Amino acid sequence: MGVDAASEHLAHAAELERRDEEVASELATIRELGDAAGAIRARAAEIRESLERIPAELGEIGDRRRGTEAEAARARGELQTAEARVVELEAKRRKADELDRARREAATARDRLEDAEAQLGRLEALEPELRARERALRQEGDELARSAARVAAEIRSLARVTESAGDDPGAALDEVEEWGARVRSALFVARDPPEWVVWRFE
Repeated sequence: MGVDAASEHLAHAAELERRDEEVASELATIRELGDAAGAIRARAAEIRESLERIPAELGEIGDRRRGTEAEAARARGELQTAEARVVELEAKRRKADELDRARREAATARDRLEDAEAQLGRLEALEPELRARERALRQEGDELARSAARVAAEIRSLARVTESAGDDPGAALDEVEEWGARVRSALFVARDPPEWVVWRFE
């Protein structure tokens, strides 16, 4: 083999190696983007499901609050009646056991009222907490949509991926979910190139 032929052979081998490295690098990028799209899709589904539950959770809080308010009103009325009875018995100097019973009834009503009012306080704190959580989830959903748009832009820069894989993901959570599923499928196919793609430069 002459010097020129050997040099040409070495140059060809070096070019093949360079092209193989490019393909390997692109495949690694495809895997990373596929993983990113999958993570975005999964989180979008979680956020959407959480947001869908919030109206029912708010309704449940409202129902519990109304029930507790009614319980507090009953306990308040019972306490007033029991305290009035204690005052009446004390004024009439009735038997000690009758007075003790009235005082116990007043104490029970007072405990029930305190429990109901404490429960009301907890329920009143739940709604703003839930509203704050809803706002945080919506903000995270908006950021996910922006992340999906960045991933889609990276996908569009890849030569070996179908054009539809780089479509705009949209802004709604269900659109981002659907985009993530579509992209994962497209990138999965692109990760397994036919043999001629890898060796087309031989």
